[in-house]
Amino acid sequence: MSIHISIWLTNPVVKSWNASKDQKKILENALPECTVSLHKNSQSFKANLINTDIALVWVFNQKWLEMAPRLKWIATPSAGKDWFNIDAPEGMIISYGAFHGRIIAENVIGAILGFIRGLYFAGQFQDKYLWPREEIEPYCDTLRGSHLVILGYGKIGNWIAK
Repeated sequence: MSIHISIWLTNPVVKSWNASKDQKKILENALPECTVSLHKNSQSFKANLINTDIALVWVFNQKWLEMAPRLKWIATPSAGKDWFNIDAPEGMIISYGAFHGRIIAENVIGAILGFIRGLYFAGQFQDKYLWPREEIEPYCDTLRGSHLVILGYGKIGNWIAK
């Protein structure tokens, strides 16, 4: 019996988050012992769960586990549990995306610098071509000597700490 991978990665807003037929072919070529199905909606995905061993999804619902007797692994590119939080049966693997840490950490550092240097406050004057130093000055500081608390213990929090 071959391993069946069901992919339902679609997003109506962010087109690059949609799995493509070309990506399906790459996966099939890399894993010739597997069959791969690409789904464009939840109905198609759920109908195929009965034959699915591995699910690659953005979203997964707890009640769908009942439709998936062969399911051993759910993988998502999502960084955390915000799009699905299931109580997986013993032995089932749940994998979350690991590539976000460095990217988000850089965004966080940029945001910190934006706040500490008063850039967000100063932004309101940009379209007026003004730089009112006396109004902006109270919002400007430096990071030197500051303390930072990182709320989060996952991959993103670890990258921010680095």
